[in-house]
Amino acid sequence: MDSVRDVKTCILTEATRLFARQGFGATSVREVVAAAGVTKPALYYYFSSKEALYLEVVGAQVRLLERVVSESLRGAGAPLERVAAFVDGYVNAGLASPDGVRVMMTAHHPGHEGPDLADVLTTYEETIRTLLTVLGEAQAERSIAARVDLRAATLGLLGACNLYIHAALDGFPLPEQPARALVDLFLHGVVDR
Repeated sequence: MDSVRDVKTCILTEATRLFARQGFGATSVREVVAAAGVTKPALYYYFSSKEALYLEVVGAQVRLLERVVSESLRGAGAPLERVAAFVDGYVNAGLASPDGVRVMMTAHHPGHEGPDLADVLTTYEETIRTLLTVLGEAQAERSIAARVDLRAATLGLLGACNLYIHAALDGFPLPEQPARALVDLFLHGVVDR
């Protein structure tokens, strides 16, 4: 490896892959260092423990989600344009980092063996609140019908995004432009009027 950054990146990449496939409890430091081609002292130079390594793996995904929310929902543009940008960023980020998504989506489930990850739930909750706010702005400007329950719309859209990502992770073929297809379905429905 050419640099210090490469060593740390390689450790994180391999740890993410192993945690995604085996879970926190079943992944050993020995396996991570073997997969990364480094020594235990090299791993412990960057991460004080397996728990610290896991927190960094999950933290990278949390920061990615926060960046998608910040750049799309909190960005400029009409509310529905921001919603479309969020769906595009969220789905495409998930498809680009399947192992990271697997780790993050299991990190807060009951029975999870790893360290406490309150920041994952906090980030999900903040994403829901921000999406709800932007959909509320769209409803206020009459881009979304007044009869639409915004909480149901928020959870439905975020759930559909997650389902698209899960389907792709499981090998289910998605539409050619999955984010665009999802936004179109959300905004225009399936009924021809």
